[in-house]
Amino acid sequence: MGVIITSFIIPYIRSKTIVEKQIKVQNLVDTAVFAAEKLVSGSSTGSEKKQFVLNFMKNQGKTFDLEIIDAMIESTVEKLNLAQNKDKPKSTSVVVDKEKSA
Repeated sequence: MGVIITSFIIPYIRSKTIVEKQIKVQNLVDTAVFAAEKLVSGSSTGSEKKQFVLNFMKNQGKTFDLEIIDAMIESTVEKLNLAQNKDKPKSTSVVVDKEKSA
């Protein structure tokens, strides 16, 4: 019985906990990116918005791997950009051949 617990149950619980922590961190990053888009405006650049997100993450009182946070920020920004471009109406243009229409 002890072998089953240490071989299967404990690793399962650990992996589930790791995934839950990653989801929570991703949710924090998502929130910070969305907030940066709204609160850091004007002539602000992407690097200023990214610094806002990094400061937000530092203020959470936890230590994060900056490389992972950076990847999560880039992923969230990409998703946000794709969503914003999806909402924009697509322009259509028509080319008229003047010789044929005359």
